[in-house]
Amino acid sequence: MKEKLITGGHFMIKEGKPLLNEGTIESFRRAVELHKKYFNNSVLGVLINDMGVTCQRVACPIDGSSQKIDKQKFSLPAEYIEILQKNGLQEENIQIFWEKHIRNRAKKFFRRKLKSKFPFVLEEKTYFYQHPRVARKFPVSSVNEQDKYGTPTCALIMATFYKELEKQGFRENFNFYYTGKDNPNVPDPKILECGYFLADLTKQQIKVENFLFNNF
Repeated sequence: MKEKLITGGHFMIKEGKPLLNEGTIESFRRAVELHKKYFNNSVLGVLINDMGVTCQRVACPIDGSSQKIDKQKFSLPAEYIEILQKNGLQEENIQIFWEKHIRNRAKKFFRRKLKSKFPFVLEEKTYFYQHPRVARKFPVSSVNEQDKYGTPTCALIMATFYKELEKQGFRENFNFYYTGKDNPNVPDPKILECGYFLADLTKQQIKVENFLFNNF
């Protein structure tokens, strides 16, 4: 089992089409370059937002208008395939992670913890995790009258993503994100980084490092 997972090129699918820009493509290129450096001990991956909306601090809903994706027939954007071919790689070498699936796993995790009487803090219809060593509370789920377990936040989704990687046997995870204002898919970097602080909650051991850039 290769110990490192390297991801880049995170993009959103909207109305059946990938939303790309030069920064998104550059993030994939950088991931490929790092993967080549650790080729014998790394796996190259892409996180795809198939929810149709951008995660925000207190909610990460699924856009009801988004089209269902045939994941068996799905192919990466032509721009990504071109980068792979230039580096002697094939699309079959890529491991794809679907954000909707991770979101659902995050909700199941939260529901189990809430049923076990975990001391989450409920304020203004949002459940928070009080970090034991940091004087901060981190939002994990936003509730409503129809759903007492609510909608997972971006922080909980990312923490669940890291935990899922750990379960698959990865010990290290490196992610490249383009955070320029022209990228509608990546939320505020501060929100993205909140996933780190939920490691105690999910009891994860995997080493995670995010490389964020907004110009190139």
